[in-house]
Amino acid sequence: MLKLLRLAVCIFFTAVISQNSNAQELFLSDSAVASDIIISQLSQLDSVKSNVRVYMGGENHNYWTENNAIELKMIKHLHETKGVNQIVIELGYARGYLLNRFINDDSSYYELLDNNTAYQYLNFYQELRAYNQSLPVGERLQVHGVDVERFPDDAPILLSHLLKKDTLVPASIEFLTEVIHSYAAYSKARYYNYLYQDTDFDNEIDEGYYVDENTFMDNKVIDSILAEYAVNKLQFHQYLGADSVVFKMTIQSMKDYRTYLKYSRMPHQYIYRERYLFNNMMALLNADTSSKFYGQFGRCHVSQKKLENECDWWDNSALAKRLNESKYKNQIVSIGIFYKYNPTSFDYQNNFNNWEMNEAVQKYIDSSVNDDFKLMKIEASDSLLSPLYNYILLANSCEDNCYETPEVQHDFVALDLNYGQSKYNFNTLNKGLTGDTIPGFNQQVRYFNFTVFSSSDKFVNVFDIRVMQPQKIRNGNLQYTLNGYSILEGFGYNPSFSKYIAISPYLLLGYSRTSLRIENDSFINSISPAFSTVNKLKYANGAFTAGLGVDLRLNFSKIIGLNLKAQVLTDPSNKYWRRVEGYANSVDKQSPKTSLFNYGVSAGLSILLFRD
Repeated sequence: MLKLLRLAVCIFFTAVISQNSNAQELFLSDSAVASDIIISQLSQLDSVKSNVRVYMGGENHNYWTENNAIELKMIKHLHETKGVNQIVIELGYARGYLLNRFINDDSSYYELLDNNTAYQYLNFYQELRAYNQSLPVGERLQVHGVDVERFPDDAPILLSHLLKKDTLVPASIEFLTEVIHSYAAYSKARYYNYLYQDTDFDNEIDEGYYVDENTFMDNKVIDSILAEYAVNKLQFHQYLGADSVVFKMTIQSMKDYRTYLKYSRMPHQYIYRERYLFNNMMALLNADTSSKFYGQFGRCHVSQKKLENECDWWDNSALAKRLNESKYKNQIVSIGIFYKYNPTSFDYQNNFNNWEMNEAVQKYIDSSVNDDFKLMKIEASDSLLSPLYNYILLANSCEDNCYETPEVQHDFVALDLNYGQSKYNFNTLNKGLTGDTIPGFNQQVRYFNFTVFSSSDKFVNVFDIRVMQPQKIRNGNLQYTLNGYSILEGFGYNPSFSKYIAISPYLLLGYSRTSLRIENDSFINSISPAFSTVNKLKYANGAFTAGLGVDLRLNFSKIIGLNLKAQVLTDPSNKYWRRVEGYANSVDKQSPKTSLFNYGVSAGLSILLFRD
């Protein structure tokens, strides 16, 4: 039983952790981009020299709403005032291609982006498309993914899309084509079904933690696709025709993804990535000497001096520094973005280990503290900030929903079927029944839980029925059977993290009843230790109980989830047992007083009967 409980707890928390790390973006709240924000003093960028070709915003990725709003505003302003016509994103080639097609000439690409993109970014993509479509055809923006692929999804989705042609697939590539279509379908659905990528960083098979055995092992699949493609490369390119260039670039990005993963937890990884970004940026700059670029990266990437122990880097040159040391020296503008903790705070956050950075940023606040967004040029005399950035942008945090739609409540009703274990104190009872000669009843009592759990407007209602598994012991001719049940009503609170996760504390009130049947095999009246003279008799101990509980649940789909319950029930009555068979329903004062106080945990399946 304990092994079962440990397994259920392990699965539950692993799923939560995996969800937060691998599918984090899926569960962000649904909000629109605040495209009408005002960034005061943005006109300072108008005086930037005309030879500057790259503008880089450095964000903290945790501030999704602010970052999307800032990026859209910067793109519009720099396009209209400085002729910026190229957007670079901190994602791989495949995502850049998909997004570029969507904002320029094919709205159907939205369906390919929709599968594994957070709502905020989809809204940003839609607004970016609307703006781009309003521009004359010759002035429209182009998007490029310049980062290494760091996720396994976009590339197979793009490969599958390119292979969906009307012409017959040659026999030599038919098998691999079907494999790519299957893997792409899986990649589209993985987050909706909580299927996680494997952790095969060292090219060893490591299944990690999975919901079921049908989960694909991403790295093994990708390596197989790459190997089989290498054998039939010519046939693929002949079949694809004009699309073969994009197909080849996407395959290469998958190879680079595998290289990146093999460098996990090594200095090679972040150096490889920064060099990768630099090489891609240099290729774009060299390809068209008239183009100008805007990209919003993590803030460490836009530093123009070497970083030491920031962003978990050690003695590493960021992208902006590398570009500024190339032939494009003094053609790079870096903008560090800092965020107030909340709209009334005077303190701006940074993601650097050096606490002095935050102090330096405070010097630029002065009378601008009431502005939502404000751009300021860094003073040349600022020895701490000026080597890093040319400008800083102060932004209000939207943690208090300053740009989001009203909070959405995640209402649901679920039927839980659990198996658990509670700890009782049967010391006095066991001593009265068997003395110290033989073991008594196991105080670790196993039980089944049947629960109707509902959450509405953060209010939680719990109706819980617990049924104990019977226990039997013998003392000579006497056999004792113990069982019981509890009927409980609970009221509590659900902070409503998302429709997929609920962590709810609650109060419990109810009635618990334990039954003890005593049978004598000798058919001769005898004394049952600690009880009255009986031949065959049933006793009951009932009490009104109160307690506390906490419910953790993870909903895998629209109908199935996991839940874990921890509960403690009090019983201060410590009653004698009552005879309910054989004699009048009376209290037996010879019986040992027994309290039904207990605490325990249960785990099991949750069937969603309703969800908003």
